[in-house]
Amino acid sequence: MAERVSKEVPIAERLIEFGKDDFNENFSLSEISESLITQKILEEFAENALVLIDGTDILQYANEYPIVVYQCNENICYESITPEPRLNSFVLSIAVSTGVSGKRFSVSSGKMKADINDFDTIAYYEDSVGIKHKIIQYDICKFLLKKPKLVVSEEGVLVFFTEDQILATIDCQQYVWVRWDDIIKNCTSIENITAYHEYCEVTLVEGEDVYDNLGKIFKKAPRHVLNLNFNLKVADHNMINPEFTKKS
Repeated sequence: MAERVSKEVPIAERLIEFGKDDFNENFSLSEISESLITQKILEEFAENALVLIDGTDILQYANEYPIVVYQCNENICYESITPEPRLNSFVLSIAVSTGVSGKRFSVSSGKMKADINDFDTIAYYEDSVGIKHKIIQYDICKFLLKKPKLVVSEEGVLVFFTEDQILATIDCQQYVWVRWDDIIKNCTSIENITAYHEYCEVTLVEGEDVYDNLGKIFKKAPRHVLNLNFNLKVADHNMINPEFTKKS
């Protein structure tokens, strides 16, 4: 089975447990007298703060507390994914975090304006050159709050999935909901998705397993296995086109 997994495609990992070293806790400039703020203090604050681009605005948070992070598993992919581990050519990593003590800097009025954002839950991705962008697609943001699992397809598509939904994106902007109703009906849940060299294998469950009094499976619900590929058409409005093939 392992031989079917491509060594050239990133293996994604989902982080949902964090220690104190994972929290980005910065000092607040508002707690320091303006006359005491030096250039060095400003540089230290900027280096440790979370800074995001949101369209024409810039968001800055003194403190960041991650909720879920998706990144390339460096232990598996470090030597094969160059120049550095990444999820695909567009995205290094994706995160959902709580930002505290934030500011929004806007120039939409023609003048620099700063608004206070005390407490926000934000979804963002880091691009291939290290710039962090707030994810503006509502469907993606809402779905990421469910902490879905993630696999990366051979085509480089990021395939997020829960028990009942699949969302595919390549850059956290273009995306599609993946549906299988045309091939398999009456399936109530997604058991697993595994990325292999030439396709993603999707296992669907029809109904529910029946357990005995000891907690062992008495009757196993039917499983259906589909092969999932993606046809990418960059010139089309719907550039991500999922294609299912029934396997069993």
